[in-house]
Amino acid sequence: MQSNECMSTIMTFSDEIAQRLKDERVRLGLSQATFAQRAGIHRNTQIKYESGDRQPDTTYWTAARAIGVDVGYVLTGEPLEKREKMQLDAVLGEFGRALATILEISDGQLREASKEVDVQMKAHNSCLESVGSSYYPSWNHHFLAEFLRVARRLLEQSPWVQRASAQELDSELLRQIIQETEQLLPAAESISAEKRARIITLVYRSCYKAGKVDSQAVHDAIALATN
Repeated sequence: MQSNECMSTIMTFSDEIAQRLKDERVRLGLSQATFAQRAGIHRNTQIKYESGDRQPDTTYWTAARAIGVDVGYVLTGEPLEKREKMQLDAVLGEFGRALATILEISDGQLREASKEVDVQMKAHNSCLESVGSSYYPSWNHHFLAEFLRVARRLLEQSPWVQRASAQELDSELLRQIIQETEQLLPAAESISAEKRARIITLVYRSCYKAGKVDSQAVHDAIALATN
């Protein structure tokens, strides 16, 4: 299904739209020849689009969007900053929004991350231009690498992830608690595996912050679980 923005090409292709199309190509750091190649058209056709002498079809707009053109901005002229939230919602979808909420990553952080990737890709495009290359797999690989780098940083900065990391299981403390518990359990009394697990859990929660076993906490947990 074509997007509403692409279907909007029935509107008059004005000089303003042509200029914004050129501005987007320049923003991406691409020459007319390279952009035309990636869009699957001839360079002369791109020149006509940017001069307003010819109107692009929906296939072109779809290709332009894939290259990185903000088609909505080109067709409507609305400033990018006014449309950032709408674009963010469209890109993330319901799953992405829910995940960002859980991880406590703000819309502002996501917008800044998106801008950072955009700046890096523009620089990469310029490098390709300087050596006369338009090797698309290289561009795609670089984009993925930049995306993963920024996404990894967002995860590291996430308050939720930081809290989860701080509560990482202390295996050595757990070993000591199990050993201490086994030594202090009443030898003559049969205690089920479920109760033993409850005792160990209670003691671990009690001793986690201190990072060491508290024998009194073990005694208290045993009394609570066996009474």
